[in-house]
Amino acid sequence: MKKMKIGILTLPLHTNYGGILQAYALQTVLKRLGHEVAVINKSREPIKLPLYRVVRSCIKRILLTIVKHRRYRFYNVNKESEKTYADFKIKTQYTQKFVDRYIDCYYVANYKQDIKSDTFDAIVVGSDQIWSREHGWAIDGNVANAYLPFLLKTHPMRIAYAASFGKDSWAYTEEQEKIAKLAVRNFVAISVREQSGIDLCKKHLGAEAIQLLDPTMLLNAEDYVKDLDIRNIPESPGNMLVYVIDGSEEKDAIVQYCEQKFRLRRFNVNSRAEDTNLKNKTIEDCIQPPVEQWIRGFLDAKFVVTDSFHACVFSILFHKPFIVVGNKSRGMARFVSLLSQFDLCDRLVQTVNDVYGRDVFAPLSTQMINKVLVSERERSMKYLKQYLA
Repeated sequence: MKKMKIGILTLPLHTNYGGILQAYALQTVLKRLGHEVAVINKSREPIKLPLYRVVRSCIKRILLTIVKHRRYRFYNVNKESEKTYADFKIKTQYTQKFVDRYIDCYYVANYKQDIKSDTFDAIVVGSDQIWSREHGWAIDGNVANAYLPFLLKTHPMRIAYAASFGKDSWAYTEEQEKIAKLAVRNFVAISVREQSGIDLCKKHLGAEAIQLLDPTMLLNAEDYVKDLDIRNIPESPGNMLVYVIDGSEEKDAIVQYCEQKFRLRRFNVNSRAEDTNLKNKTIEDCIQPPVEQWIRGFLDAKFVVTDSFHACVFSILFHKPFIVVGNKSRGMARFVSLLSQFDLCDRLVQTVNDVYGRDVFAPLSTQMINKVLVSERERSMKYLKQYLA
């Protein structure tokens, strides 16, 4: 196999454990295949606009206040950028350490300007919700840019690996769909993470796609434990891992019920950095614990309660019984698709009433899980080897 210089285009690596680990896993797998690999990551350095642009920004807000009869906040763009960056560094002080240590990044300020035709031999787009309109805007403000339209007539070769739309419904604007449909023609191969993504590609992009494993599942539990030295991380302060991104009273009731029912002791593995339901968060509320501590939680847990796709993934990898509270606002397709593959749809709940009477504490079928993983890993690796040769 020819050694290639490969760039992985994914969502910016910030505080989301799943987003960081899928990038780490895909990079690890591609490196094992003999390639030179870098994850394309958005630089968060504060912007420094010239004075005339700062003044123009203030004038724009004055005009908007007059025209729309709404009061727009006035601030110095440069100072605001510096404050935002300072807060970002506090929130990501531990997750960034993981990125710096384990992920080789190619930092860009602007994707379209900083990725040239000869920067990489190939670009792998994925995984995570890179094609979700809600999240994909992080690629220079437009999800359509995740299809690399700015490299239409040039190399590098491009494939999509387990790219996710997040949901099973189409949300692009007409302009975004037009750009994406044209750009995707230059992909030599497309794979998606969810079964529903196959239909979305065919119906809206006119492209054929196959479903493959999320990159995190290309590695096994022992890969993470050994390579990241997880056993030397302090033990978790309990035996029921709780990883809830968006808190709610219903989820609190589910956690409390499981803790009492199974006589376990809960422990949380995340801050409130990504909780869209929590208002008036302080910067201290948003300091995300180390990635290694999050993984250690799955090693120590006897049971997992979550509303996260990747927490489901790691529960499966570590063979831990779990329940996942469906998060409709963030998309249900990814949960249904993953759980269906492993015959675990009974682990998906909506309310505490759904938990009553279910044998959710029953151990997972290790034999069945391993059988599926072996088969799907073989398909996924064949895809990567075939199109990155």
